[in-house]
Amino acid sequence: MRKLFVAVGLGVLFMGCAADNGWRVAYEQERANRQEQESRFRNFEAQQRQQPSTSQQPPIQRKATITEVAEKCRKLQADNNFPIGCKTDIFKDTPYIEFVFANSEGMQKYWDTITKIFLEDFCGHHNNVGNKAMVIVQVVKPDPGAIRGAACFNEYVSEWEPLKKTNSSSNAHY
Repeated sequence: MRKLFVAVGLGVLFMGCAADNGWRVAYEQERANRQEQESRFRNFEAQQRQQPSTSQQPPIQRKATITEVAEKCRKLQADNNFPIGCKTDIFKDTPYIEFVFANSEGMQKYWDTITKIFLEDFCGHHNNVGNKAMVIVQVVKPDPGAIRGAACFNEYVSEWEPLKKTNSSSNAHY
């Protein structure tokens, strides 16, 4: 009986070892699979970081040249459908763009459009080449009207000053 008991005991012991080895093999396989999956995930993340994100970059828009801005300004000046005067020139080595509005309502109505069509390109190009360009705005009515200037190269904006009768723009239409 003793032999039988020892044989059964040894059998259970070997079965336990076999079962223990089975669990160990399964555990090792699971761990290897998990490590491989984590490695693939880290590689994928690294690739994503290396690729530039095209969805976050705004499309590059072609900017108008100074000549094109001056031509747009000339066309605006000639167009009697818009109550805006426009002129580009140079005063004492300072390039400027000037807008003349009949009244403050007209300025408020068209200012955002003026900024997008003219000022971004005008100021941008002058800033890129180091010119200290200016923007001048006149509102003619109510009399005597007002004028103010702003610098393209910094955040300077003057206060509104009354227009002098002799200084109002002769090329304005409204």
